[in-house]
Amino acid sequence: MGKGDFKTAEKYYKKAINEGSVDAMVNLGTIYTSQLNINEAEKLYLKAIENNSDDGYNHLLLLYYGQGKVELLEKYAKVAIEKGNVFAMNTLGMMYLMEEKYDLAEKYLKMAEFNGDVDALNNLATLYIGQEKYDLAEKYLKQAIEKGSTAAAGDLGFLCGETGRFDLSEKYLKQSADIDNKIDGMLNLAFIYKDQKKYDLAEEYLKKAIANDSVEGLYGLSVLFKEQGKYKDAKYYANLALKKNHPKAENMLNELKELDY
Repeated sequence: MGKGDFKTAEKYYKKAINEGSVDAMVNLGTIYTSQLNINEAEKLYLKAIENNSDDGYNHLLLLYYGQGKVELLEKYAKVAIEKGNVFAMNTLGMMYLMEEKYDLAEKYLKMAEFNGDVDALNNLATLYIGQEKYDLAEKYLKQAIEKGSTAAAGDLGFLCGETGRFDLSEKYLKQSADIDNKIDGMLNLAFIYKDQKKYDLAEEYLKKAIANDSVEGLYGLSVLFKEQGKYKDAKYYANLALKKNHPKAENMLNELKELDY
């Protein structure tokens, strides 16, 4: 948003706020958040929740989550949960997961899942993967896929790969890459094909990731070409990765230089 556009939007949102519009409080708060004017954003979200705005709670919780303000997030999430806010259940669960309070994380994520939050299924799977409870993680990822989650297939494909079930891993990663168009699915599928020496397929999915602006795809393609002895191609993609500030690209170029490329 340009400076002139912002001033115009701010003017009209403030006018609407003076007239009692709760939506305007939240919308102007999101603009302030995007401009890192956090104090003003917080004031507006707090004003919105005084008017029982679920969106106000949601944005306030995201603000505190991003800042790592655990006590404030916990305080307002619990108030929102009492009002039936499912987003607050999931967000509080994720905060507890981040804090390694796993029993509390499970409690609130299951609460969100019970109330129909598909994201909570993915987050429960993340909790269980961290605890090496792979059967439970797989159960919730499959439920998430059935309910239309576009993130779950890639996570399930990765989980199957980690547990040595490569046929299933390929199946779910292909769904993630080809149907859901997820970059992580493309990359993980490419790495599986690379490990299996299926270089043409690995190249295909790395290039698909690159077409979706993946810097990791650029670096991955340089690694793939280097492994095949295609050093000029490896150097070309390593240089592209370096221009995009990939942290390992410079090391790759140094390795190629030692090979006289």
